[in-house]
Amino acid sequence: MKAIISDLDGVLLDTEPAMAKACIKGFKEKYGITSRMEDYEPLCGMGAVSYFTALCKLYGIPFHESIIDELYEFYFDVIETEARHFPGVPEKIKEWHDSGIVLAVASSSPERKVYANLKVAGLDLKYFSAIVTGDDVKEAKPDPAIFIEAARRIGANPADCLVYEDSIHGIKAAKLAGMRAIGIRGLFKDDELFENGAEKILNSIAED
Repeated sequence: MKAIISDLDGVLLDTEPAMAKACIKGFKEKYGITSRMEDYEPLCGMGAVSYFTALCKLYGIPFHESIIDELYEFYFDVIETEARHFPGVPEKIKEWHDSGIVLAVASSSPERKVYANLKVAGLDLKYFSAIVTGDDVKEAKPDPAIFIEAARRIGANPADCLVYEDSIHGIKAAKLAGMRAIGIRGLFKDDELFENGAEKILNSIAED
């Protein structure tokens, strides 16, 4: 193993419930729509456009990109209190870095959300040789573009990269990129992660 590429939401920081709560509040206040936490579970790991397009289709309203900005304002209001830190993650990142492993983050979220999340997670950006966001690629996971771009930026062969992901979209993308993948437990069942290519399942990267 020469390089580790990690997803952010649900792997380095537990933000999916915070995003769902922000959207529930935002859709209610902006559009009068009552939504449920269950509406958001199948969308975990999607890029922002795919995520909000799917929600708009579900709720029967036209999608326009301003919806993303509107609902992210609700997210940024709640992230510091609603996002849950995974124990041992900052220490594990430092351990990997200090041992000479090249690290990268590959998140389908927009750049502004990625850097806000990294700040809340308390992770020193110096540990990452590349941070690739949804703004850097045209296609979101499960398309492999974001992982291929991360490997390119750190100068690694995809076959030498190990990916940590909590969503089936992310696991699929890693496998399509020709990388090994380890699943992190979250919104998806173990068998779903295994079926899509995860070689093992952990509660946290701190366990590895």
